[in-house]
Amino acid sequence: MGNAAAFGGGLPPGISGTNDRCTVLVSNLNPERVDEDKLFNLFSIYGNIIRIKLLQNKPDHALVQMGDGFQAELAVHFLKRAMLFGKHLEVNFSKHPNITTGADTHE
Repeated sequence: MGNAAAFGGGLPPGISGTNDRCTVLVSNLNPERVDEDKLFNLFSIYGNIIRIKLLQNKPDHALVQMGDGFQAELAVHFLKRAMLFGKHLEVNFSKHPNITTGADTHE
């Protein structure tokens, strides 16, 4: 099934369906309220989550690796500037193709 089939034959305005970057950078998080579970719940609406990593050196940033580029494109499109715990999220494609695993990485 193609990406457009999931939307009744046509993609939503602003969605190309051709993105191949799977990892998104989320910033302007509320570090006192947000954890991996909340990000998982928010982003899983748009597809499969491979990994989530809260950035220790930037507590208001996280990386979310989606199942494919189309899912990442949906998340960026629909979550950019969304309000979460009183802050507008910034959601953009990451320069990193995937998230390397470590002690602070959640799969």
